[in-house]
Amino acid sequence: MWVPLRPLEAVSAGALPPPRIQPAMSVVVVPCPWPAPVAEPSPERPASAASPSRWVMRRNCSMSPRQLAGVYLSLCLLSSAIALGFWWAGATAVIWFTGLELLALAVALLVHARHATDRELVTVEGGRVQVELHHGAQVERRSLDAAFVRVGLVGGLVELAARGEAVRVGRHLRPHRHAWLAREIHMALHGGRGQHAAPPGAGPTTGMQST
Repeated sequence: MWVPLRPLEAVSAGALPPPRIQPAMSVVVVPCPWPAPVAEPSPERPASAASPSRWVMRRNCSMSPRQLAGVYLSLCLLSSAIALGFWWAGATAVIWFTGLELLALAVALLVHARHATDRELVTVEGGRVQVELHHGAQVERRSLDAAFVRVGLVGGLVELAARGEAVRVGRHLRPHRHAWLAREIHMALHGGRGQHAAPPGAGPTTGMQST
């Protein structure tokens, strides 16, 4: 069914509300009574205060002495339980062989734990080259004048020599890394800090950290 549309009725002007007029806002800029702060120039860091270069070379031990002790105690408990079982069954000789086996293992682990923390530290700082050699319970410390230190490869190790005194490091590194270590120390001594990145082909048999 078709319904005709009615035309829109005109809205009288008086029906509309009068427009609201917002008062104008003014902005007043007041000068600051305090002077603007002046940035002070930061002091330059002298070359002698540069961060030190340090190399730490150590054995790559997968287990600490405390972990080795825990493993040994576990083996002792297991072997003793098996030996007691054989002894209960009438094979009394087994318990004596078990005691000898555990004693030999204890001696081997003690020798290993004695040198598990062996390491070498080389630090270049404050015009000195500090070298620390940790071998078992012995600790050897050397201090060389960095201005007279010569770095070279002698006897398959890295030698640091100055004024008739020499010390060799790199016992815990693979032979192909000795040249890289000598180059890094040489660059640190002459103001060119090395990248301290391990060369390609470095294996997991030795551990080395550099900062």
